[in-house]
Amino acid sequence: MKRLFSILTIFLFFAVGFADVERKYDRFTKKTTVSTKPVASLFMKDRPFLCLTAEFKDKPSYFHIMFITEQDDWEYLSCHMTYILADDLPVKTSDATHEGSVQSGSVIEFIMINLIPLKSLDQLCKAKKIEVKICNDVFELDDEEKQDLKDFKALLNEKP
Repeated sequence: MKRLFSILTIFLFFAVGFADVERKYDRFTKKTTVSTKPVASLFMKDRPFLCLTAEFKDKPSYFHIMFITEQDDWEYLSCHMTYILADDLPVKTSDATHEGSVQSGSVIEFIMINLIPLKSLDQLCKAKKIEVKICNDVFELDDEEKQDLKDFKALLNEKP
């Protein structure tokens, strides 16, 4: 039992902060989807965490960013303006939208930025420092999230 606990502890330690990036093709719609799939441990962050997605037929031209957070109460319901800086330069995005869900004892909020040009993804992947401002909260993307951006871009550019 102690050994199982040790193995689970090690697994959870290495799982924290990472998202799986996957590419799927739907034969019926002829669409390809590339997205990050967050692991449960990402909800332990003390700030919103990054998720990415893109859906396209032939070649991607846009992608979408979503920041997800779990709190005791609504934090971004009435204020979810979002800005992103890559190495202190603004990243071109559209206006953010908000959705949320009440869970047992908590609220999960989704701040979505849709139809971001791929040029912005290039800017983010090259940046050493990426800062995000949602309403009045400012945070920096960690190394794992910056790697997720690079992995996401690589799968977008992958040939089917």
